Amino acid sequence: MVLQGHPSDGSFVWGDQCDYLRCLCQFKSARVSRDQMMLMIYSGFDFIKIARDYPHIAAEHPPVPRLFVFAMKVFVWISIVCGWLSIFVNLLFMSSLIWITVYWFSYPSKVNNGWWTIICYVVGYVIEIVVTMVAEGLTGRHYEDQLWHYPSSNLKIIPIFPVFESYLMALALRYAVMKERQRYFIIRRDLWCSVAVQQIFHTLFFAFPQVTLQLYLYTTRKSKGTAIDDTTVCIWLLLGAGGASCFMSIFANSRLVLFPHSCNAFGFAIRNVNPEARKRNHFLSDLRPSEVCIRLIYIHLLTYLITLIIVLFIHLLNITRGCERNEQVMLAVYFGIILVCVILYFVFLNYLPQKGVCAMCYLSFVPIIMQVAYYIFAWHEPANECSFIMYRFAGWTVPNMVAFGILCVYLCFWIALSIKECFVPRAKENLIDHLTCYFIQQQSL
Repeated sequence: MVLQGHPSDGSFVWGDQCDYLRCLCQFKSARVSRDQMMLMIYSGFDFIKIARDYPHIAAEHPPVPRLFVFAMKVFVWISIVCGWLSIFVNLLFMSSLIWITVYWFSYPSKVNNGWWTIICYVVGYVIEIVVTMVAEGLTGRHYEDQLWHYPSSNLKIIPIFPVFESYLMALALRYAVMKERQRYFIIRRDLWCSVAVQQIFHTLFFAFPQVTLQLYLYTTRKSKGTAIDDTTVCIWLLLGAGGASCFMSIFANSRLVLFPHSCNAFGFAIRNVNPEARKRNHFLSDLRPSEVCIRLIYIHLLTYLITLIIVLFIHLLNITRGCERNEQVMLAVYFGIILVCVILYFVFLNYLPQKGVCAMCYLSFVPIIMQVAYYIFAWHEPANECSFIMYRFAGWTVPNMVAFGILCVYLCFWIALSIKECFVPRAKENLIDHLTCYFIQQQSL
């Protein structure tokens, strides 16, 4: 038989059996069991497309509770709406950032603040281009069923205006209004996936760093009595756009995590799974609930590390003679450990996709323990003019505290689920798999 085994034991369907399986599914009497459906949705998007094209093969599957179906539909539609709003949020964020930059350069004594704003933007811009090229593929993405070619990631080179994101949304809309849109299911799904990935990248490399930096610059300027009422508007616009970007990226990341079937590390579709691809993407096809938390921890750990680096770098630039030697040593050790954590993060992500899964969670405890140790250290130090001590709970560190709190919540969920899995037998199917089968059958995923 073609469909034998289960994803939980490492089984999958060879890509060269796709045409044969499609011929079998054309018969109206053809049926597949739940385990066979699981095997299909974890063996590549060519097999998922077969399940969508021939929904009668799952006609005998038990129904899904309506409450879960309604909740999942609402979740999917919210993520789609967030995709459309992301263009507006990006434009609002960049407009407020340009406004702030112009303000800093309009005051001779604050020109350095303008240059720091530009440097922070350029660094985020370069990193986002590189990461986008890696995520999208240096040679582009190609599909058998397509009317319009997938947008080239070279469009990310254009600064300020989100040309690449706008092109993605426009192309997704063109496919969505077609009568035969189900035929182009794979490219439509990857277009929405790319929009979600760009939302996450914008939050990581622009929103969190710039909000942290501008809050610091604005706070120090205001404390020196140079505040102007007009600039308060652009600060609030920046905070609002940054907060909205963070909110939408959480939804985008959750959607990628909850539907990882036959996807690579960035959530893009894998057409058919071979042994090497299966080995490389093993952590994306684990059925345990704790693995869902781990995939959420991946992105939020990186967010937390980025905010920590920004905060600690600001402290390093403000070391004064008022800082005691032990405070300088603590800051240097803290910054060095966080840099090591960043290096280990990418090592685990790129070179240890299987064994590095749990190691990533263990790595998350290192910066958390360091931040708690820093708070205890700063609390017991006498008050002085050292920024490392004086700004331990400053308002401009709120993005870092938010990232810290979100990461702690996910780690608590991971610990609870891991403990439960030690005593409860591993299930062959979870609710997400059940809902995925339903949405595939209804042709709405």
